[in-house]
Amino acid sequence: MRVRVAVLSFLVALGMVAFAAPASATIQQVTPRILEVRPGVIATGRRTANRMRFDPAVHGFRFSNYFGNNFIPEFDWRTDGLCGGMIFAALDYFNNPHIPLPTQDYRPADGTALRDYIYARQNHSVIDQNLAQWIELSFNPHGQRNSEFYRWGLEGRLDQLRREIDAGRPVPLGLKSCSGWDYCGGDHQVIAIGYDVSGYDGDPRGSTVREVRIIVYDPNQPGQIRTLSPAPESVAWRYHEPNEEGRRLAWQAWFIENYTPQTPPVITQAPRELVLTLGTGGDDLRGTNDNLNAHVLTRSGRTLTFNNINRGHPWLNNSEQEIALPIPDDVRLADVRGVRLETTSRGGLGGDNWNLDYISIAGIERGARSEFFYDENFPLFRFTGDQREREFLFCPGCR
Repeated sequence: MRVRVAVLSFLVALGMVAFAAPASATIQQVTPRILEVRPGVIATGRRTANRMRFDPAVHGFRFSNYFGNNFIPEFDWRTDGLCGGMIFAALDYFNNPHIPLPTQDYRPADGTALRDYIYARQNHSVIDQNLAQWIELSFNPHGQRNSEFYRWGLEGRLDQLRREIDAGRPVPLGLKSCSGWDYCGGDHQVIAIGYDVSGYDGDPRGSTVREVRIIVYDPNQPGQIRTLSPAPESVAWRYHEPNEEGRRLAWQAWFIENYTPQTPPVITQAPRELVLTLGTGGDDLRGTNDNLNAHVLTRSGRTLTFNNINRGHPWLNNSEQEIALPIPDDVRLADVRGVRLETTSRGGLGGDNWNLDYISIAGIERGARSEFFYDENFPLFRFTGDQREREFLFCPGCR
């Protein structure tokens, strides 16, 4: 146990993503399938290009990998991103086609079944399956192994990736962060779904290496594909497509991750939902006994109450949560006129206060999304023991 904790702390110090495993996720393990990487230059006489049926717009999650994680809440020690959990979960749904992939376009909140499952798969993708590979790539004093790590992706690993994709299997990849170059990406995990080496002669030191193309699903870019290629001038691998900031991110190296299939949970999305996006400011919501209730207000005077929407989890300073509230069949979204938020904390000395910096309210019905309300300030409202409630009405004159 002491060794495991030490390794976990080492990975967090390296900037790896969150590894917490919640207790509420139920995971059924099936027969492992371990990918073996063999050395050697790419084989000839086989396909030089292939794209499999995994489609990011169909088989990838519709929300992006924008997670803030409570790694050690007591010390406000947090990590960002669940890319490994998202790609392993997406592969699990792909390999279990009888279980539908969740179609929500908002990130699952802390304590929900999908968030718990993605957390557990994050842990599995790094510590349980690929720890040795991440550690090896992390030991590179003064960049002495840069060229070696870079060439691995042009030798045996490329041949193994082609064999897996030709066999109809998506390939999880680890992307190792670089340093000292423009637009270096952090440690990341994606799924390879295709390749094109038709212009590559197999010489990792030759002039044709730029013709290598690896097509990937990146959980940071829902519904899109990205193309990874060598950048020999930087001894790195770089995306062809720019991100939202116009940058073509680069990494030191890539490797094929070991992946053990598991059975994902069935996530039932309500046909009609109200989705609250809540931004916590400079004072957190403590959780445990200091929680948040939401009351949906309708034009008829009926109130729908949802207690403890944070599920007892803390919401850290400067974090964001998206909460889905199921709306019953006998209430139309057009009849919802606002939301009242109510904290259960006492405030004051020994109590809890909470700063809400922004709130967005949207309605989802049969897959169609309607934006109802948005407001922000710093803070927009400070919940205290004396001010425990605040209404947010879509039309202030509606009563």
